[in-house]
Amino acid sequence: MKTTRGLRNNNPLNIRRGRSQWMGAKEEVRDVQFCEFKEMRWGFRAAFRLMWTYWRVYGKRTIGDIIYRWCPPTDAQNDTGAYIVSVCKRVSERMGLTYYASTPLLSPRPQDVSELRREEQRRLWVSLVMAMAEVENGRAACQQQKGLEQAAQEGYEMAWG
Repeated sequence: MKTTRGLRNNNPLNIRRGRSQWMGAKEEVRDVQFCEFKEMRWGFRAAFRLMWTYWRVYGKRTIGDIIYRWCPPTDAQNDTGAYIVSVCKRVSERMGLTYYASTPLLSPRPQDVSELRREEQRRLWVSLVMAMAEVENGRAACQQQKGLEQAAQEGYEMAWG
């Protein structure tokens, strides 16, 4: 199986290039559209920082709101509804609970929740970003990528360190 662009770029959520100067970004890039990171954990770190910006700055407090901003229907290639359904299903599978587009999410930053909730929040946000990576790259490609879950967990820790 050929490696997907997002996994090849160590950018599992396919973050587009822009003005942001991401930590861990490659100095020399070949991809004119998408960010390239030195390691997968840096790509996940950037994803978590974006999710926090969506939550904090734009008030996106549900899975549906986050995905709607991430994958807007105004981009003709996006099927936002299908993306939301797929992510909710995958987060539900990973967490062993049912998550809907309207399920409220607490801040992804560990310091914003009580110590009792931190592990649950980490699991939820890692599950959300992993589910988005699977939609972006395909479940099979993500399953073949060794260490992807570990990289997501490291990226989560790096985002708040």
